[in-house]
Amino acid sequence: LNSLGLVKYLTEVRAINSSVARTYLEEIHYKNKTDGKNYFAAGIKNQSGGYEVRNPYFKTSIGKKDFSLVKGKEGGGEVMVFEGFLSCLTDTGKKQMDCDILVLNSVSFRQPVVGFIKAGGYQKVYTFFDNDKAGAEATEFFKQELGGIVETCNQFYLPHKDYNQLLTERIKKLGQGRG
Repeated sequence: LNSLGLVKYLTEVRAINSSVARTYLEEIHYKNKTDGKNYFAAGIKNQSGGYEVRNPYFKTSIGKKDFSLVKGKEGGGEVMVFEGFLSCLTDTGKKQMDCDILVLNSVSFRQPVVGFIKAGGYQKVYTFFDNDKAGAEATEFFKQELGGIVETCNQFYLPHKDYNQLLTERIKKLGQGRG
């Protein structure tokens, strides 16, 4: 990530640690075929070789849309499943988790992610889905498909919709306390 605008967006608006962002995200430049203009965004590579990208103005995919895998230090028996994971790393002060991380990039990828988890032989699955209807449905799906190995973790950021909303609220409160 070289764009000061993207880094400011990630750190000041999304409250993501810049070191974490630079570790997992790439600056993606692309041309819109409709208007012919060049754009750029922060992106993470997905399992199909495409990128899930976002900037202050939109969130989309370039290439084929899919879930993303982030290998942990130890890998193996445990996996954390997120809709977005950079807030968790920022909040915990870690640059890398011990276990693998699967990023849905859309709750519509819950079936392929469950298949990946089963094929990978994971024995423990921690889910961090949004506190909304789609997140509740994804949680139920994972519990039905994977049974007792699923531990839901979205209660950690209640009453907020998602982990990033909790993180940005904390940052706002810290900023108010300084003035």
